[in-house]
Amino acid sequence: MLQDQPRAREPPAAPSWFPYLGHAYGLMKHNFEYFVMLSRQVSAPVFTVKLLGQKMYVVTTLGLIQAIQRQPRTLAFPPIEAKFASTICGASRERQEILNRNVNGDEGHWGLSMEAYDGMRAALKPGPQLDDMNRVMIQKIAAALDELQVLTQPRKIELVI
Repeated sequence: MLQDQPRAREPPAAPSWFPYLGHAYGLMKHNFEYFVMLSRQVSAPVFTVKLLGQKMYVVTTLGLIQAIQRQPRTLAFPPIEAKFASTICGASRERQEILNRNVNGDEGHWGLSMEAYDGMRAALKPGPQLDDMNRVMIQKIAAALDELQVLTQPRKIELVI
């Protein structure tokens, strides 16, 4: 199968049978278990997954994950989030510049990314708002489990011939 060759410093590419869709089909079929399946096929502790034209790096060892987490400016989530939003939403160049402005907060505590995190922190801090969100989440989980229980109960089906 033809694949884009990874750059010299890039982790090896995980194999894919769908050249244009990348690994989208595998993710749709197997959800996040797909990454576990890929990690069994690739011997490296880090590998590249091409997904809908974008490259994603998957890290599979605890030591490397911890090392990455200790480098918040080198590998930070806000720039990835801004690029994802620009790519998926088809943002214009002007909007991309707005998304990327002071994305890590290096120039002070201002910009879309910093304000979004402030909003999330405020909504997720302990208190009535978080209690309400947790209550809704628990109700949805309970309903899903009730539905699952109904599906697993034996039931009689009458066939009409």
